[in-house]
Order: sequence, then structure tokens, then C-alpha cells
Amino acid sequence: MQVVGTLAWGFCLGLLLGCAALGSPESNKERNLYNRLFDNYDKSQWPVQRTDEVLQVFLKLTLTNLISLNAKEETLTTNVWIAQQWVDYRLNFTKEEYDKELRVPADHVWLPDIVLENKCVGGPRELPKGGAFLLLTLTLPPTSIDGNFEVAYSANVLISPGGEMYWQPPAIFRSSCPIEVTFFPFDWQNCSLIFRWVGAPVTLGRGASATPCCALGIAQGEWEARPSPGLLLFCSSRSKTHNAREVELQYGLNDTTFMPVEEVIIEDFTENGEWALIYRPARRVLAPIAGLEAPGFSEIHYFLIIQRKPLFYIINIIVPCVLISSLVVLVYFLPAQAGGQKCTVSISVLLAQTVFLFLIAQKVPATSLSVPLIGKYLLFVMTVATLIVTNCVVVLNISLRSPSTHLLSPRLKRLFLKILPHYLGSTIGPADEEFQGAPCPRRSLSLLVKAEEYILKKARSEVLFEHQGQRHGLQRVPDYDGLDVQMTTMLYKNLSSLAPEIKECVDACNFISKSTKEQNSDGAEMENWMLIGQMIDKLCFWLAILLFTIGTLAIFFMGHLNTVPEDPFPSQ
Repeated sequence: MQVVGTLAWGFCLGLLLGCAALGSPESNKERNLYNRLFDNYDKSQWPVQRTDEVLQVFLKLTLTNLISLNAKEETLTTNVWIAQQWVDYRLNFTKEEYDKELRVPADHVWLPDIVLENKCVGGPRELPKGGAFLLLTLTLPPTSIDGNFEVAYSANVLISPGGEMYWQPPAIFRSSCPIEVTFFPFDWQNCSLIFRWVGAPVTLGRGASATPCCALGIAQGEWEARPSPGLLLFCSSRSKTHNAREVELQYGLNDTTFMPVEEVIIEDFTENGEWALIYRPARRVLAPIAGLEAPGFSEIHYFLIIQRKPLFYIINIIVPCVLISSLVVLVYFLPAQAGGQKCTVSISVLLAQTVFLFLIAQKVPATSLSVPLIGKYLLFVMTVATLIVTNCVVVLNISLRSPSTHLLSPRLKRLFLKILPHYLGSTIGPADEEFQGAPCPRRSLSLLVKAEEYILKKARSEVLFEHQGQRHGLQRVPDYDGLDVQMTTMLYKNLSSLAPEIKECVDACNFISKSTKEQNSDGAEMENWMLIGQMIDKLCFWLAILLFTIGTLAIFFMGHLNTVPEDPFPSQ
């Protein structure tokens, strides 16, 4: 048994040693290569062989998600992958040494100082010096708006034969993006991600020395003071600051065509619910340094030209606003004398529009450079509502006029009660012509007056023997709708033979008739004023409909015409 156990242990040990022997060449290759490459390797040194050599760094940007665009804070949040390629001659090896890519941690090798610039947060800063304050203009390393300008996760660096370095870390950037609100919510924005070969030049004002560099936390020996035009000193880094003569940011190359990729890559892009990505061009520029003759810093600007999807705002803001604003036109269906109710409805709509305007103010940045399109529309409908309230007050004033306060001129009467109804399709007319052509009611007093005049003009014999045939039944009396003059004459002759008190009754009737006639005239004129108010209401109703429709279509048609240009940079 002991012999069997010894043989079993020997077999297992041999098997393990065999497996180790089979795997050791590959692992030893990688380990030996790593030890050789990183022996005496200094990641802080510039990876060029000659001082006049230009280091080229190739940059590609892959956009995976446009997380949000905060219009109020003017910030863009994106999820990207930043692919960087360069050559480090110190990490050169051949395929014979190792035919695969060598993966090393990012903190073991030299990395390009490329950061997101949007935008430089550093500004004028005051530092104490002998009880006084020294004003410095600092251009510190560019950062994003939240201060996180570098990648949050350092992925491994791939080293290929020939010393080719490839590093593609992911990052979530929160960068600044100036918002143009003129056509909100039918707007499009041009947001950029500016990647820059970073340096930390500190420009000191006159009267300053190199001491503030140390006061800012800059280590002694890492900075040198150089004179620059207009400034006393210009501090620049010996180890990290390089201009375009020493480093060049270039477009990354396509993996299959090996052509420069001059746009943002969106192969794995997730569509955003609020914004549509229209264009994604890139531009390579040289950012000059004030006061220096050097070409400056190399930058690559990636532009994200995005257009807002307005359906959310149409459903939740524009449609309710249009419906509420259209209610103000319904006040014209109320009677002309109901001015109080009209003003109440109009002011209620005006207050509702003010609430919508307040909601819009919460969505756009506080700027005085332009007014949003939806804000213009709300101001327009508020102006229309104000005009309608004014019109209601004027119509109420006209409708309640009377002959004792205002006189109705014939021209005004003809314009509003004859000409205007004809064009507006109305059939109303002046109140005093309402019963024109219809039989007038029987008025005894006027008939008595006419009979008296008739008797005074005729001879007595003619009056006595008139209508004898009718009285004796020899002639038929015509059937009149009302009393004729001859019948009135007979009535008057009969009344003349009565007591003289009848005369007083007749005079009293004449007075009553005159008063009634005056009252009828005043009532007709008041009715004419009311009809004029109705015609003004009807005219303003059609004008309000026309103004509301044209204004609504014109304002929102401006938003429809606001499209993204095919060439975002026509002057370039």
C-alpha cells in the first residue's frame, strides 16, 4: 500500500510538472518581455528619441450614450470611449519576441496629457502678498464643468509590436454647452467636446515674481519663468507642457480603411428620447497662447449637432396653451351688456397663460440674449387677451349709452347699422325702422286731429249730406282695417255736441301721446346704441379669430423652418 501511494503521488507530481512545462514558454515570454521593456523605464519621460521630433497622438471618440442636456444649467452629459494611439520607442519589441499584444496597467506607462477642455474654469485669482493682494491670471488645466476632466476608469494599455500603444478608457463627461433658446422647443444645439493637449501655463501680472508659482502648489523645479510680451513672467512646465511643435493631435485611423476618422463614431450609440443626433463632425485646430509665438496647443473639437424632439412639449405645453387661449374668443358669444362676465373670462385665461409662461421660464436658461419661441407665442396670446378685455370694456360703454349722455350721429348710425351688417352677413337694422312697412297701431288722438282739420276745410252742407247713401243702406261701406277720415268726422260731430269737458280730455290725450312718442324715440335710440355694440362685438370676433389664427401659424411656422443646416461650418 505504501508503494502504491508513493507511485500515485509521483504520477500526480509528474503530471503537474508536465503541465507547468507546457505552459511556461508562453508565460515566460510575456514575463521576460515585460521585465525587459520596463527595466529602467521612466513613465514621466517624453517618449521621443530626438528633441526636435514631433510626437503624434491619434484620437478617436466613440459616443455610446447622450445622457442628457440640461438647458437650465447649460450642461451636456455624455458617455464616451476615448481611443488614443501613439508610439513609445522604449516599449518596442518584435513579433518573434511576442506575437500578441501586451496588456499593462495604465499607471505603468507614459500617457498623453489629453483632457476635456469644456471649459477652462480657472480665472482671475487673488493671492496675499505682504498685506496686499496680487491679481494673477491663471490658466490652469482645463476641466469639465464639474471638475472631472479625466477618465474615471483607467483601462489597460495594449502594446503592439513596434511600440504602438493603444488606450481606450470609458468616461462620463459633464461638459458645458451654450444653449440657443430662440426657437425653443423647435431648436437644435451645437455642443462640442474639446480635447486638448493639456498644459498649465500661469501668466503672472507685472510686479509678480516666481514665488506665487510655489504658493499655488506648484513644485519647485517643475516650472521655469520665461519673459513674454506684455507680461513680466510666463511660467511653463518643463515636463508636461508641450506646444504644437512637440506634439500633434491627429484624427484616429479607421481599423479597416486606415483613413482618418473625422467624426464621432456612433456604432454603439443608444438613441436619446429627447434629442436626435443629426451631425457629428470633428475639427482639428491649434489654440494659440496669448503673448507667445509658438503655434500653441493642439486641439480636436468634436461637435454634436443635436435637434430636439418637440413631441413632449407639443403635448404638454403647446396644445393646452392653444386650447386655453382659444377660450378667450368665446367671450364674444356673451351679450354685449354682459361686460363683467366677459372681463372675468378673459382675465382667467390671461392668468392661465401666465402660469404657462412661468413653466417655460423653469426650462430655459436665464438669458436676455433671446426670447424662446414658445415664450413669444405666450406673450402674443396674452396681448390678444388684453386687447379683448379692452374691447369688452369699450363695447359695454357703447351698449349702455342713452340720448341724455350721447347723441347718435347719422353717419355712425349708417355705418354700423346699415353698411357693416351687410358685409358681416347680419340682418339687423335701426330700431326706428323695425316696423317699417307693417300696419301701424290705431291711435284715436291723431285721428281726431285729422278729423278736425277736415271739418274746418269742408263746407257745412257737404259735411251734412256726405255719405247719405251709406247711411240709408243704398251704398256699401268699404271694409277698412282702421278708421278713415269720414268716419272720424262723423265721430267728431257727435263728440262736438257733447259737453265741453270732452275738449279737456282730448288735450290730455294729446299730452299723453306726445310723451309716449318721446319715450318711444328714446328707447329706439338706446336700442340703436345696443345694436352698435353688438356689431362691434361681431366685428372684433372675426378680427380676433383672424389675428389668433395668423399669429399662431406664423410663430410656429418659424419653428418649422428652423432646421439644421447641411453644412454646419459653411465658412470653414
